[in-house]
Amino acid sequence: MTSAEISFFGIQEAKLDGQYRLPLIQDVIDARGTKNNLRVVPDPDGRYIDIFILQVFQKYFNTFLQREDISPMEREAAIDGYFSRALQTTVDSTNRMTVPKAFRDLFKNTKQVIMQGRGPMMRIMPVSEWKRIEEESRKKARPLMSKIEDSAYTMKNEETLNNQED
Repeated sequence: MTSAEISFFGIQEAKLDGQYRLPLIQDVIDARGTKNNLRVVPDPDGRYIDIFILQVFQKYFNTFLQREDISPMEREAAIDGYFSRALQTTVDSTNRMTVPKAFRDLFKNTKQVIMQGRGPMMRIMPVSEWKRIEEESRKKARPLMSKIEDSAYTMKNEETLNNQED
C-alpha cells in the first residue's frame, strides 16, 4: 500500500486501558502492515495527538518542506513545534497502540477518547476536547456547505460524463 492509498475517515469512541494502550481501528492495522511503524505527534497546544504510518509521515513532512508559500522562519517553527516532536510507538500482538509516556498528560483525567480519521492521519483526543472542537468545526463548516455539496454534484457529473465516453 502506498502513502497515496492510505486514508482514514470516520469517528470512533475508544477507551485507554491502565497502561495507556488503545485498540487500533482495522484501517490502521491494514495500512501499517506487520511493522511497528507508527509515529505519534502531539498538537502544539496539547489538545490531541496525531497517529501516522511512517511512510505517510515522511511524505507529509517532505511535502511541507517543498511548499513555496512558507517562509524559512515559519518552516523552522513548524519543524520545532510539530514535526520534530514525533515519537515511535509500540503496537502489541493484539493491535493495541501504546501512547508514548511523553504524551500521556493529555489523557491523565480521562480514559475515554475519540479516534477521528483525518485522511492521512488518525487524531486521538479526550471526549471532552472532541466535543469542544466539534462545535467549533460545525460553526466553521456551515457557511461552506453549499461548496461541499457542489463538489459532490461536480464529482457525480464528471463520473456520468466519463461513463458516457466509455
